[in-house]
Amino acid sequence: MNRYVTFIKLIVEHTYFADNRCRSLDLVLQKEDLRRLENLGLIFKKINVNEWIIACSTGVLEKEKRDYCLADEDGVIGIELIMKEAAFLQYTTLPNYSVKTHYHIDLDHAGRSRLMANGSVSYSITSEQDTIHCELHDNSPGFKQEIIGFMHLPITLQMMHHFFEINNKTPFEIIVAFNGTKVLWEFVLIPRNGDYNRSLILVDKTDEIAFSKVELMELSVRQRAYRVVSQDVVSLRESYDCRIQLWEKKGRRNKLIIGDIGKPALGQYSMNYSDEQGLKMTKYHYF
Repeated sequence: MNRYVTFIKLIVEHTYFADNRCRSLDLVLQKEDLRRLENLGLIFKKINVNEWIIACSTGVLEKEKRDYCLADEDGVIGIELIMKEAAFLQYTTLPNYSVKTHYHIDLDHAGRSRLMANGSVSYSITSEQDTIHCELHDNSPGFKQEIIGFMHLPITLQMMHHFFEINNKTPFEIIVAFNGTKVLWEFVLIPRNGDYNRSLILVDKTDEIAFSKVELMELSVRQRAYRVVSQDVVSLRESYDCRIQLWEKKGRRNKLIIGDIGKPALGQYSMNYSDEQGLKMTKYHYF
């Protein structure tokens, strides 16, 4: 029975998730690409929630066939990055994206050179340091809307030689990185007793997030509310360590009004949006 060793590891990261392990994308190969891998003595397999591998047979006959097939032409495969949930579009920074486009991840000559020199190469949708930027391409006819990205992955004889002879079968790593959407947090605090003369303070007990001064706003024709916004943008995450509290100034002392006010929920975008302030997510709270 032939033995297989991991040749390439494909990793999808996302700052929205704990430990950056993206759970909302799947990597899929079409049947013709799976057959192309099989002809080269390679298999494609998911090994973790955000990791896939291309494994290589170490059999002598498979190696001879692979060398022969790759001698004149690279074995190019295409890998689809498919969204498993629509919410991915809400919590992910996707510059200039539309349903008629996708991000193209191309392991071109420069990418392969970096991969063989460093053992790994990273691609990002946003321009991050030490990563290769993914370009936005228009979808071709028949392109499925749930495909957010497409990876063009050549398998070359040079890569095989480097893997077996130089890297001593240490797998290559290709990382695709996504970042959480950056928003301002807005809190609209509505007093049940209609008292608008209170001196309120919103604080994060962990000091992770700082907030502006609490101000009064017109919520409707007959109702007012207190309003406060984070001083800096917050990168959306699945969970947060921060604990938002509402305090009231009482002379020389402060009185705790709400011990944990909660956070704005995904999709609760502000109706008071302006380009100058940026995208805001709003938490409405009665107290």
